[in-house]
Amino acid sequence: MPPKKAATAAKAKTTAPKKPAPAKKAPTPKRQLQRKRPRRRPQRRRLAKNAPGRSRLAARMVEDAPVPQAKASKEATPDKDTVDLFGKFDIYHKDLPCLDSGYDKGSPDFEKLLELMKKFQAEPDFTARAAIPKSYGSDGAFEIKAFEDPMSGEQYEISLEGIQLIGKDEPTIKGRLSVDGGCGVSSSSGTLSLHRCWTKPTSRGGFDEIFECTININVSYSGLYRRKGHGSGLRLNMKCWAIRAQKLFGEEIGLTLN
Repeated sequence: MPPKKAATAAKAKTTAPKKPAPAKKAPTPKRQLQRKRPRRRPQRRRLAKNAPGRSRLAARMVEDAPVPQAKASKEATPDKDTVDLFGKFDIYHKDLPCLDSGYDKGSPDFEKLLELMKKFQAEPDFTARAAIPKSYGSDGAFEIKAFEDPMSGEQYEISLEGIQLIGKDEPTIKGRLSVDGGCGVSSSSGTLSLHRCWTKPTSRGGFDEIFECTININVSYSGLYRRKGHGSGLRLNMKCWAIRAQKLFGEEIGLTLN
């Protein structure tokens, strides 16, 4: 009997169900076998240097492209090719003692000079005034406050003619000056030149400007004035600063163009 038990045990061992084989993984498609490309990181934006009115975080949003910065620099200073030299100007002699505080060790402090000239402009007070038309080649208007006839004491009438715009690097207005002195003046000649030498943007979106001006006038007196002891004539050479005339209701105040 014991041998039969061994046989049944052996039979049970041989007939026991086999464990199922692990399922094979499906082959990976070729597309998945290709190496994945790394994701492209967005280009970092650099910190803009000297970003006015911006925090460091806001400044980081300025792109690398220099276009915005170039545009800002053009707006900060008007282009020399598009500078407007027409309009009305109040002119002040450089040697006026009242302008002495506008110089720092001999060099002009333009902001201080502008402040001083605007104070005299408000009185109003000036050395000379000029009106330049938009159409170059035509006539303007000009006067010098203390330029008077030695006999009558009346202010000379001065003509500004043949206005031209010259120069590329430094656009300059030039015109001819002549004095109408009646019987007291035998002949006269002169020139006026004006160019912009300083500008600064304002909070109103415009520009403060200072111009440099040169005035040369030669006058020959008539025989009558010479006999009266006034000499042969006079010569006037002045180097001046100039600023744009004040405005009233949007219009410049000053000399009227014919």
